[in-house]
Amino acid sequence: MDASQPGANLPDWQEAPGIPDDEKTDGIFKLGGALRAPLSLADFNKIKKYEQWAENAESGNHPFEETMAALLNLEDDYKQLASQLANQQSGLFDDAPTDPNDPEDLDPVITPPIYGRWHAKVQRLLKALDGTNLPNQDNWIHELNLDPRFRAAAGFGTGVVQQNQENYMFDAWKQIGDVLKGNQAIRQGQFSLAASLQLYTRHFEPMKTAQPMQFFFLTAPVHRRVITTGIVLPPLANGGAAVGQVDLAGGMTISHAIRHSRVSPAAVSPAMRRILRPGGRLAKRLGFTPEAPASGIIAGLNEGTLHAARPRRPGRGVPTLTKDTKQPVTPPAQPDWLTDLAKQLPNLRWIVLILSILLALLIFALLYPSFFGSLLAIIVLLAGFFLFWHLEKWAKAVHEQEVANVEAVSPETVENLPSRPSFELQIPVFNQPGQAVLAPPVIAIGGGRPDSPDAVKFKEGLLDWVYLLKESKEDAAQPPKIQLDLPYLGAEVLDKIHPMKTIPPRVMGTIKLPSWLAAIFKEEFEPVMAYPKLDYPMYKPLEKHSTELFLPNIKLIENNTISLLKTNQKFIESYMVGLNHEFARELLWREYPTDQRGSCFRQFWDISTVPKPTKFEPANQAKQLEAAWRDKLYDIPEIHTWSRFSELGKHDHRELPGKPQEEEVVLVIRGELLKKYPTAVIYAHKAAWVLKPDGTIDKSVARELITLTAADAADLEDGQVAGSNQKLKTPLYSAKVNPDIYFFGFDLRVEEVQGAKGDEPDAADRPGWFFVIKERPGEPRFGLDIDKEDNELNGWNELSWKHVTVVNGTLDVGGSAPNVTLIAPTKELGESDKSFTERTNQFAEDSVMAWSQHTNAAELAYILYQVPVLVAVHGAEMLPSDIAPGDF
Repeated sequence: MDASQPGANLPDWQEAPGIPDDEKTDGIFKLGGALRAPLSLADFNKIKKYEQWAENAESGNHPFEETMAALLNLEDDYKQLASQLANQQSGLFDDAPTDPNDPEDLDPVITPPIYGRWHAKVQRLLKALDGTNLPNQDNWIHELNLDPRFRAAAGFGTGVVQQNQENYMFDAWKQIGDVLKGNQAIRQGQFSLAASLQLYTRHFEPMKTAQPMQFFFLTAPVHRRVITTGIVLPPLANGGAAVGQVDLAGGMTISHAIRHSRVSPAAVSPAMRRILRPGGRLAKRLGFTPEAPASGIIAGLNEGTLHAARPRRPGRGVPTLTKDTKQPVTPPAQPDWLTDLAKQLPNLRWIVLILSILLALLIFALLYPSFFGSLLAIIVLLAGFFLFWHLEKWAKAVHEQEVANVEAVSPETVENLPSRPSFELQIPVFNQPGQAVLAPPVIAIGGGRPDSPDAVKFKEGLLDWVYLLKESKEDAAQPPKIQLDLPYLGAEVLDKIHPMKTIPPRVMGTIKLPSWLAAIFKEEFEPVMAYPKLDYPMYKPLEKHSTELFLPNIKLIENNTISLLKTNQKFIESYMVGLNHEFARELLWREYPTDQRGSCFRQFWDISTVPKPTKFEPANQAKQLEAAWRDKLYDIPEIHTWSRFSELGKHDHRELPGKPQEEEVVLVIRGELLKKYPTAVIYAHKAAWVLKPDGTIDKSVARELITLTAADAADLEDGQVAGSNQKLKTPLYSAKVNPDIYFFGFDLRVEEVQGAKGDEPDAADRPGWFFVIKERPGEPRFGLDIDKEDNELNGWNELSWKHVTVVNGTLDVGGSAPNVTLIAPTKELGESDKSFTERTNQFAEDSVMAWSQHTNAAELAYILYQVPVLVAVHGAEMLPSDIAPGDF
């Protein structure tokens, strides 16, 4: 490209001072495309000056870069300075105005864009407004905008958007949906938020501090919707806990907490608030003042100093269990520990008796025949009988007490009652009309005899009554009322009704956003600033416009050939930035809600041939994993994430984090091959050296394909080998230029593909790579080869049309068929033993068949079967032997 006379208010080309004549470019540049051929050292030296034109300046920046930056900076200058002053300071225009009587006659000019300015948040290049140098003058934003080659590439992207803007905008609006209506709702929510914040800060917050009870009273309508994180009970003055106080866990509404507290819900009901409003008649008659407001009723109820009504008590003459039953029987005085032990061990008296007998026998046995020992054993035995009698008497008294106290009777007490064999209920005797006198029942304890029929029925009825009483008490039991920590609850209400916590969720709940847009939006309460994702392979519109822009001199690729190119990452990045910059302008022009920083286009190559995993594990993260898998296939990361310290060409999204940013090798196939075999498998296969018996590399023999393991072969069958595979590589992407040029990109560098020559110290570790075109197995074909010069046949796979007879265009295997015989192979000059052995084995297998008048159908099928073809070409055969260092 010729930039010697750039125009657009730029001066003619000027060389940097001190540059030798052989390094001058005269404003002529070698404009590349998305792909370029790896250069030999001699070829690179011829164009070196064009690649390093800006670096040839002795100091500072090249004159073209300075004038270009001055022109681009004019847009920002016009925002700060008058147009005449800005133009004069730029150094691009004459100082004198056209009309001396009008000092403002020098009109502003239309400036070219700074590509990527919104993504990088850059308004100026090289120089600040005050003339000082800006930092990072070698980064991608400077090289893209100040190098004519890359500004041209960005301009190609601009042209593509301008030609296809209607289609792109149609897809953009489909993705964002009815976002304008949603943004209108958000703006209305912002207005509501601003008004509510004034009410909140001017009224609610001061009231909460100065009049907490009045605030709690006022906010009662929202108590049903405020969920507290916990109910904290205030400590009592004596440091203890109030009788009946209960802690309630968090996660309940304040209204629910009030229902379980001393504060009745009626105290904060709408009717009560209306009656006790500060200006109401009742509030004035009751004498409420600002110092003693009506809301003080809540504090009194909560503290227990104020009651809505007296506690309920039974009226006179109303029978109750407590006053109408027999008073509890008082058992003999016993220590508390003995009472507890007797309740835990009902057979305590028997235990004591048995222990006393055993102790007496032990004493008697140890001290026999001593008189003192016999006396002591008798005393222990008598003491045991005495304790047995006393404990039995005391246990009966306690039991009678438990039975008599009907409110404390348990089912276990009734079930453990002693038997009453003589228990008999007497029929009432009426001495006077209407007055019955019951004769006392006979209650004699029967010493192990069973209960009488009346006793059995009486115990059953008593047991049913006890169960009824117990369950009734449990069902009718009321939990004790708690004392609330009203200051804490007031703070909870104040926090939960903050406008920032109520209005944004309410508004956003009415707006449905796409999942990827919701992730970008996060929690910011602002109108949606988004961008569409247009995942088209953007090389296609570039190639459609001109194949020379995609690959200069593409017509020089010979027909029916394969070769290697490499990606031009700087061109691709410049083109993609131009696409996104121009489309951001178009989105703004179409009133699309965007901040112009989105990367709408990130896909340059075609990834439709990349197999998608059949499933993503774990299943509950399938969508996230699929999105992550798709994101790895983009050619560039989002432009706004490019570092200001990074250089142009260092933003290959396919490179792993921490791995050097390097350009990939691209296999080019031109011809009828893939038209005839559209399902052919194309991949890269690592090479292996052929070694001599002493273990050194045999450079006289061609390199071989490295042996694959069963796991490698299975990996290849899946269509897309794992990135960790060190023996195989499948294409990362593809492209096609009609009618018959195909491109396949691999995650390999030129240096890796070429490998060593065999005599380098590290040659053993650098065998290089083969590129393989493999006919898929399982698709049998039958036919003959084209004519060959060599008439000698070593196998039926070499049979050609000149060896057979064709009658009227039809293969004749009848009477006119010639006799074709196979000849045993001989070892050719330079042929390896392995290759010769394979040909010999094939001859032994094929020689069983014969081509003659007597050939049957089975033999014919065997002879005509075409073995699947695998073509492997080493990368060194398609690359210059002395590659320039910059292409490694």
